[in-house]
Amino acid sequence: MTSKGTFIDFIKSRYSCRAYINKPIRDNTIKELTSIISNPPVGPFGNIVRFELFNELGSEFCRVEKLGTYGFIKGARSFVAGAIKKSPHAMEDFGYIFEWFILKATELGLGTCWLGATFQRTILTKAMQLADQEIMPAAASIGYSGVKLHLLDKKIQMYTKPRLRKNRDSLFFDMETKEPMKKGFPDIYATALEMVRIAPSATNRQPWRILYDSKSNTFHFILHRTLVYSQVAKLVATVDLQMIDMGIAMCHFELSARELGASGTWKILKPGPKPRYRNEEYIVSWVGE
Repeated sequence: MTSKGTFIDFIKSRYSCRAYINKPIRDNTIKELTSIISNPPVGPFGNIVRFELFNELGSEFCRVEKLGTYGFIKGARSFVAGAIKKSPHAMEDFGYIFEWFILKATELGLGTCWLGATFQRTILTKAMQLADQEIMPAAASIGYSGVKLHLLDKKIQMYTKPRLRKNRDSLFFDMETKEPMKKGFPDIYATALEMVRIAPSATNRQPWRILYDSKSNTFHFILHRTLVYSQVAKLVATVDLQMIDMGIAMCHFELSARELGASGTWKILKPGPKPRYRNEEYIVSWVGE
């Protein structure tokens, strides 16, 4: 059964679960998961994601040792993968929609962990039987986390530091002054920005920057490239992990803002705001109503 919590609750409580109780997901929960992945939302840019659940009872592909998770995932017996067609802004939409799924799984009381570069992609790619022009950018382990095994998560966190986050002053800026964003925007958005700040990202780089235009109540989302990911994106043209991260940030922002009563739309403005640095790229704007 789903809980009565909110997306904001799920964003706050969800963490990257790398250690799982070695037991199957309950049948009724599998049914709910199947319903969720069968009816995902359309992404802000109009792309859709095709999900597939690889459950231990019905798949030979879901064993951790086969997926080669390099020791970062322990005890998981189920995985979910997503495929999307190559198209403009496919990575952002993938991040948005897959994170929506992650939060819905959290609502069901399940632990999850994004898998972008820490598994053997070819195994699930083969299992999904990708259609023409489809790619599989990422997957997720899914199952029940336990108190004893959670200690392993804490040990891994010593190295990955997944809960450390940049402060607001290094992420959110005033459009006019380029100084860190202070008060001057509706209170609803203070929570939405905090949900962006604590969002997950590849190796916790938090590549999003937001410029706020108080005159038009518009939040401009900027990608702040990390050098290593910039090089990877050039080598692996079909999968851009930091663009996926931008979609995750957009998901957290919109779901929490709408939950608190805000309304607005995603728009690509032309011309868009000029980024502050050479390694930055304008992605999209949330235009508040």
